Amino acid sequence: MSYYLGNFIGFRESLEEELKEFILKLDPHMYFVDSEIKTIIETGVIDDMYRFNSMIVDNIAHYFKYYIPKYLSCFGNSKLSHANLYIGSNDFGEVTGIPFFGSLTSDNIKSFLEVVRPFVSIENSDEDISELLSKVEFEVIKIDRDSDYVDDNIDLILKEHKEKKKKYEDEYFENLQLRRVWKEKMDKYTTRIHDYANKPEFRKEVIEYIKKSGEADVYSKVIELLESKDEIPIGDGVEIGIRKMNKHDVVHWVTEYKDMMVDMHKSIRPIRMGYVSFGEGIYTTQLSLLSNMRYRFLNNNSELNYYLIKIKFPTDFHSKIYFKNHEMENWIIRIRTIVNDAPGCL
Repeated sequence: MSYYLGNFIGFRESLEEELKEFILKLDPHMYFVDSEIKTIIETGVIDDMYRFNSMIVDNIAHYFKYYIPKYLSCFGNSKLSHANLYIGSNDFGEVTGIPFFGSLTSDNIKSFLEVVRPFVSIENSDEDISELLSKVEFEVIKIDRDSDYVDDNIDLILKEHKEKKKKYEDEYFENLQLRRVWKEKMDKYTTRIHDYANKPEFRKEVIEYIKKSGEADVYSKVIELLESKDEIPIGDGVEIGIRKMNKHDVVHWVTEYKDMMVDMHKSIRPIRMGYVSFGEGIYTTQLSLLSNMRYRFLNNNSELNYYLIKIKFPTDFHSKIYFKNHEMENWIIRIRTIVNDAPGCL
């Protein structure tokens, strides 16, 4: 059977078939610097085939270490007629492939099984792990290099990223200005009460506040004092506390208005936008995803091939199979079942 990049693999996930898209789980910066990654994405040209292949092989090993123990347990405990894991196809059945310069063979990857051994355990059995692992079969399938089923959408992705970056930066700057204006207003109303009561602009605001209260006639003496150029002595904290209780005292109106404005501005404080970095990360992301680069890789690297790895798991093992990974301390067991109308390991 022939497989084509971007085409349908021929089936969807089921109890017996699991599909995994191959992406870079390890940081590409372990192999390439930012400028190299950017060039690879923008041109599609991979100059250093050795480093690229090393990156791919290390990630395949990572897939084995993480997924094979899990699916040995999941498939092996489920008594299925057969069980296969395909690396190089997404959940929808689209063939996404594994890029590699030259020939990728079963012999290249079979040794990776040794990294699996510490993460698999068999319950009370004469059957040993070596026997279990010996029953795991590999098939590396070369995919047709035809690029008719894939598209070059990197420029569109980079353009959308640039537009999002510009939109975010504009919104971030606007938010920063709103916060600056808000801070200036808060500083204005949180100034010392003596300074507040003796600045003409503040006095005008307090006068308008009294007039709007409908009690301007009753407190005309307060208004006259505020309209004058005379300095208004305020006193210390104890004196202020006493005077603010007297509505015929200018201190009452100054402190009441000041407190009201502080509370109002507290309630409309602009929330600071979270900072999002729009640096060169988009290039690293696209390299890690790999799938969006298929068209450029195929058309700019004549020696680059794509592969699909099929792993056939034993389903006739008689003992319960447990597994763990580097994130787990305890051994766990899984079975293959239907979860939310989709196959999964539970």
